[in-house]
Amino acid sequence: MLPDHRAGRLPTLAELETALSHLAELHQHGPVFVHCVAAMERSPLVCLALLVRQHRMSPERALDYLMQQHPGTNPLPGQLALLHELRIQQTAA
Repeated sequence: MLPDHRAGRLPTLAELETALSHLAELHQHGPVFVHCVAAMERSPLVCLALLVRQHRMSPERALDYLMQQHPGTNPLPGQLALLHELRIQQTAA
């Protein structure tokens, strides 16, 4: 489980990678519903990361898209920075 603002820390890139791996495994069996307690930080973060990784969107474009689909999306600035790290890692590979 990824930490939210109450945990006092941001998720690590490794934790986000693990969440994406689990999502990919589950998606092999059909559609996947991604959720957390409030659907504001953690589940949107995973969905944003998926858009960045699989659809090659910039974090900003992914956020714009997700906010159209789910206006309650409210990732923390540090979570957005994590998406930029993911994007940099992806382009370096």
